[in-house]
Amino acid sequence: MRMRATTLRGPRGLVIIGVVAAVLLAGLGWGLFHPRDAPGLRLGLAGPFRDSSLTAAREIGVSDVLVEVEWRRAEPRQGQLDEEYLRDKAQQVARLRAQGFRIALNTGIQDAPEWLLERPGARFVNQFGDAYTERPVPNLLFGTELRPLAASYLTRLLDRLGTEFSLVRVGGGPLGELSYPWIRNSDGRVENFYWAFDDNAMRANPVPEWRPGMPSDRAEAHRFLTWYLDSLARYQNWQISTLRGAGFGGPVAVLYPSYGMRPGDAEIAIDNNLGGTSAVEESGDVQRGYDFARQVSALTDLNTVIYATWGEQVDVVAYLAFLAHDDGRPAMAENSGANSRDEIDRALRNAADQGLVAFYLVRAEDLTCECNGLATLDDVARTYQSLAESPRRPLRRRGASRERGHGSSWPRSTRAVGCV
Repeated sequence: MRMRATTLRGPRGLVIIGVVAAVLLAGLGWGLFHPRDAPGLRLGLAGPFRDSSLTAAREIGVSDVLVEVEWRRAEPRQGQLDEEYLRDKAQQVARLRAQGFRIALNTGIQDAPEWLLERPGARFVNQFGDAYTERPVPNLLFGTELRPLAASYLTRLLDRLGTEFSLVRVGGGPLGELSYPWIRNSDGRVENFYWAFDDNAMRANPVPEWRPGMPSDRAEAHRFLTWYLDSLARYQNWQISTLRGAGFGGPVAVLYPSYGMRPGDAEIAIDNNLGGTSAVEESGDVQRGYDFARQVSALTDLNTVIYATWGEQVDVVAYLAFLAHDDGRPAMAENSGANSRDEIDRALRNAADQGLVAFYLVRAEDLTCECNGLATLDDVARTYQSLAESPRRPLRRRGASRERGHGSSWPRSTRAVGCV
């Protein structure tokens, strides 16, 4: 069954939208979300995993499994799908469903085929004129003439795999997250590169002659960074609307990575002319565009989920849950893998405290190796059972109401060293 999102105008239209959203969400098992009514925490699994891992995971209460597709493998030549590859994916989906799992999907548009990356405007370019080639990430953010190719792929992908997924993940940047590209230097730090200087981006750039680090006598740094961050927020909405156009009507989870910017961070970077030497720029979160408050408030689709990709970090999950709940949206998270028993215990308990609807365990094989002091599925089961037996705790909310789009009631935080 295919469902398409519909936008209705006017006061009565808003009522109709709410009713339609309630029906769609309830039918897919999420329900209209309010923090005080947060459902119990579901467990999900992301690969790589073996059949034995799946069986053990199911026994401890894992209900969701992520299936991942790569665009470059699904469409190795323009207009020609690899039917064998997609048939294998469809069989994987069917097999997992037969085992009782709910299936989440990663469409893999961040892994573009070579024929697309060879097109003009398909690569991100930084302020020094260098193209980003470390990963096959297509510049669909500024290369809007390439978007129909991605939309066509998504439509045909869902034709092959169906649309009955518990959620579909979007991000479009490296690792499938909502992000500009990045490059690390020999010390492991993110270089001070801003990836908005290809020909398409330059036509939209409000200060095309200015570069990060230059003096900003006419508020050039402010104008540039505002446009840079807004562009990424608009890109998330294009990804969601494109999935709707391809026939998916269920929840769309937007992947928000790393630590992220906090209230006041943009102003500090601007005061430094985006030179890369201020404390808030050293993590690379500004250059990568991680303005979560801006992005969450920019969402226009009612059926979206806020997804934290650094679930072990208590403050990260708390902040994204705060933004999600303030906007009336559900939140979920995943860990980054290779966790100790204490880290997994703390992450799951924090997820429950923050009212998350799901927590996905990535690099599932880490949980079955019983090596290097890593947490095991038994450790996950112990904490999960404890949570199931405990009364639901009230959500930890910080601050009162915030000005929409700025997260203004969240206090400035002390940025941890070594943020991923």
